[in-house]
Amino acid sequence: MSVSLVACGGGSQLTYKVSGDAAEAAVAYTDDNGKTIEETVSLPWEISYKFSGTFDFELTANNIGETGTVVCEVWADERPVGGARGDQFAECTGSVTTNKRGGPTETPSNFSSRSNGGEAAANVTPTCEGEDLMAGCFGDIPNREDADLVLEWDQSAETRVITLSYGGGLEAPVSAYNRVPRAVVWGDGRIIWQTSGEKYERLVWEGQLSQSEMTNLLQTFADKGFFRLDSYYQPKDEIYDSSTTSLQLNLL
Repeated sequence: MSVSLVACGGGSQLTYKVSGDAAEAAVAYTDDNGKTIEETVSLPWEISYKFSGTFDFELTANNIGETGTVVCEVWADERPVGGARGDQFAECTGSVTTNKRGGPTETPSNFSSRSNGGEAAANVTPTCEGEDLMAGCFGDIPNREDADLVLEWDQSAETRVITLSYGGGLEAPVSAYNRVPRAVVWGDGRIIWQTSGEKYERLVWEGQLSQSEMTNLLQTFADKGFFRLDSYYQPKDEIYDSSTTSLQLNLL
């Protein structure tokens, strides 16, 4: 079910999404007036709000069934801010601010979940980038054709396990010299990613993922069919100023 509550005028759009393979979930979320709304919904479910200024978002999803998983996601102007997946519970909290260019600028947010064993999961979720990259960080989980895939990686602090980068287009030469990956996850779980501020400045964030969080993250890529993708996709038409997005996973 999809609900869109929008108004005329400028600003940005924030979207809450809850998905997963559970049949129903009890959701609670903060609307554009700061009011908390609670309801029981069938999955997948989403709702959108138009806003300007700052939107303090909060979304929780509780699996009311005995089986399945729930996924909470927050999107700003059709761009994923982040999400979390759990057997019992998933939570997304934080804020998004409309910048001077009219688009959203996210601030550090919290994305957490809980499994049947009571284990807490990711408190830090990297921002996705690129046109529908893997259909976003999180989304409806397809059938696990890669369920037998062994997700093992070098756990040393020097090994890059995940690297997300982009480039190309009509960029100034100095941009190429100063280009750094959009996000990097090392074998020991250290993660660094970047976003853009209101004045085009580069904002760099750092976090730490546990071993179980690393496994869950890599499993998400497997669930999305990443390991069945071709190594390179070429546009049908030649585009002079096209850019490229690269996502690399380094497993044993």
